[in-house]
Amino acid sequence: MTVFPTFVNLFETSIRALGGLMSAHFLTNDQMFREKSTDLGERLVVGFLPKEIAKSDVNLRMRKASHPPRGDSSLSEAALSLEFYTLSAMITSSNVKSKIMNNEDLRLSTLRKKKLMPYGVDESGGFHANYRLGVRADSFYEYLFKEFERSGNATHFEHFLVAEREIRDKLHLNLDENTTFVGERSAVGHFLPTMDHLVCFWPGVLALASKQKPQFLRDAQNIMHACLKMYDTPRGLAPEKFKKYRSTRLWSTRVIDIICCAPKRWKASTFCGR
Repeated sequence: MTVFPTFVNLFETSIRALGGLMSAHFLTNDQMFREKSTDLGERLVVGFLPKEIAKSDVNLRMRKASHPPRGDSSLSEAALSLEFYTLSAMITSSNVKSKIMNNEDLRLSTLRKKKLMPYGVDESGGFHANYRLGVRADSFYEYLFKEFERSGNATHFEHFLVAEREIRDKLHLNLDENTTFVGERSAVGHFLPTMDHLVCFWPGVLALASKQKPQFLRDAQNIMHACLKMYDTPRGLAPEKFKKYRSTRLWSTRVIDIICCAPKRWKASTFCGR
């Protein structure tokens, strides 16, 4: 493997490159994919530290990890149990397994205390920033349920239930009987009426979890209804974020109750068709 002397993102490289290589091995039984998975995984695992959430950036050649230039890693870096437990079983590596177990224990013990987690992790291992379900936080909550599905360990489902309850109580805003907006909370507890398009993974997780808790299906449908409405624009394109403001209704015939947060090169009013 040619390894360039640059830093890569631990989370993105793990879920895409490492996950892809392992999947290719399981589908083909080609040992080349196993060898590439092993090599990449053992380089990435240096990002996991004994007493803090994993650092987000890894230099694959030097096998060193650091926080990104902005200074903080993302909560999602704590959510890589699927890939690394699978890798540790595939290559029977106690080193990989112990590192991901330490990360997992820290993640779950912190969740027991906080229940809902801010999306930023600073250099001292402390958590800060807003509470959200979208960008930089999504996979943390997604993997709570997926790890239960992978391992069958009921503890993971219990943690998922705790998080789901907090998300419902703190982030949901029911706009009508069929539409649920999922906002954010500031560090001091103020509700922020901003919803990432990325939040739209959550209805799928709730639908899967409804096999254990049928009542989750109603919330899944209501949140998905808001997600589908994001595409109700003249061009059929959804924004990366949108905000609810002024009235209690999210949608109107001319999208007048929505501020669409498009990339800076687009004007929000043009993007939204106003």
